[in-house]
Amino acid sequence: MQYLQELEHFFQEVELPVIISDEYISAFSKENPPISLDFIEKIIPWEKDVDEFTEFIPCFRLPNQKNFIGFVYWKGGLLSYDFILATIDFKGTSIMHKSIAGTR
Repeated sequence: MQYLQELEHFFQEVELPVIISDEYISAFSKENPPISLDFIEKIIPWEKDVDEFTEFIPCFRLPNQKNFIGFVYWKGGLLSYDFILATIDFKGTSIMHKSIAGTR
């Protein structure tokens, strides 16, 4: 349960529809606490290509659903960035993750 509480702490729930663009990165980084490296390894273990220039910013969490939790985070690196939509079950197991906007 601590896992879900941490997720709620970093990713604030929003009402749909939501607009995302690079113009909102500064707002997300001001409104949401930064994600610790430990939590990044816990919540997004599929992110393997991380180096000293990679940055993660929590954006938002989708409204509560019956079978999953959906959240969006920003991943920035040298000369590229992506907004990534991820879904997990209530045990923290990844269901899906996909870039929904970015520079690639």
